[in-house]
Order: sequence, then structure tokens, then C-alpha cells
Amino acid sequence: MRKQQCYIVGSGEWPQNLKIKKGSFIIAADGGYDILMSKGIRPHILLGDMDSIKKIPNNIPLLRFPVRKDDTDISLAIKLCRRLRFNNVVLVGISGSRYDQFTATLQLMANASQKGINISAELPGQRLYALHNGTLKLNKLKKNKVLSVLAPYSLAKGVDIKNCSYGLTNAVLSNAFPLGVSNLGTGESPIISVREGTLLIFVEK
Repeated sequence: MRKQQCYIVGSGEWPQNLKIKKGSFIIAADGGYDILMSKGIRPHILLGDMDSIKKIPNNIPLLRFPVRKDDTDISLAIKLCRRLRFNNVVLVGISGSRYDQFTATLQLMANASQKGINISAELPGQRLYALHNGTLKLNKLKKNKVLSVLAPYSLAKGVDIKNCSYGLTNAVLSNAFPLGVSNLGTGESPIISVREGTLLIFVEK
């Protein structure tokens, strides 16, 4: 697997003060190309069905797909990351007015984590992680900053949450009840573990 970080940029909201790490590989998903250009950032690859981009460039490697397809552009980009053997993937520009698209991307993140990809997303005001059968140690979270831990599938077993206002030990989280929503930071580094299952972890910046 490549240690280099891969950013996938969609056409949604760009988080304030976000800076893409130098040396990262960048994939523009359709209209994400326009967002990148407005920030003065040149992607390595442009892919998608090209239904939301203003003008298709002729100087960027292009992977074009039909409009009628089963995959979203973000899904296609994640699949490309797997083929290129990137293990650390960051999604940007996945939120906006299309709540169905955002929910679909949450499903894609959960699925990618099950395939062994370290996948996260930069959102306006939040950072999102998908975690499968493992442990995530975060940077120090300021007191009263919000952290939510949710189960996208039926059950997540053996869930531990440490160094937050509300701790959990060997708990079972379900997609039927949001037990892990609206936890709070304490100034320490939160540690979230899941023995069996998948979690989505939202962290306020």
C-alpha cells in the first residue's frame, strides 16, 4: 500500500481553513475540479460523468463514465484509490444540499473501512472517520467540543469510548438507536474502539 495520502474532492462545501497536505495525490470527482481550480490546486486525475463540471480541461488525465451508472462519482474515486493501492483516503466536498448524496457517501465510507482503507472526511466544522474492527486515537479534543459515535449497520459490538464526558465499555451500538450521539470532549485525547463492526465518528473542530 502507498503511504502517500490521497484526497478525493467533490463539488460540495469546502471546509474553512482546509489545506491539502503537500505531496498528496489528488483526485477531482467531476465538479470537484472547479472547486480545486478556485483554490489554485491542480488535481492529478479528473473522473466522473462530467455532468456538473463547467468545462472539461484538456491537460488533466481524464476518466470519463456514462451518466447512467450504478456508482456515484465519489464511489468511482474510492475504487480508483483501491486500484492505485492508497490506504489513507480523505474526502472533501461531500456535503451540501444533496442529503441523499451525503448519506450515500457515509455508506461508501463505512464500506471502505471494512475493506481496510483508512478513510476520513473533512466537513465544515467537523471531521468524520469510519472505523471497522479497530481503535482510533484522536488528537486532544477541547472541553465541550462535540463527538458523536454512530453505528451505520445493525450492530457494532465491543465499543469502548474513553477520555470523553460519557464513557462506554464493551457496549453494543445499533443503527436503531443513536446512543453515541453528542458526547463531549474533556481536553484529553478521545480513544474509540470497536471489537466487531463499523462506526462513523463525527468530531467537532
